Amino acid sequence: MQRAEALSTFRADVLELMPALKSFARRFCREESEQDDLVQETLLKALANADKFKSGTNLQ
Repeated sequence: MQRAEALSTFRADVLELMPALKSFARRFCREESEQDDLVQETLLKALANADKFKSGTNLQ
């Protein structure tokens, strides 16, 4: 798999987890804006470290 294709797949997989991340964030933050911030920070960290992800491992 080409690097660009792998990154695209990784991004799609990460974005697919957004509802679960939002649900998890509700446990820590009452305010919806804080929940959104936590999810956004998590997604940014995941995308920034996409090159370290090994295909076939658990993304969660």
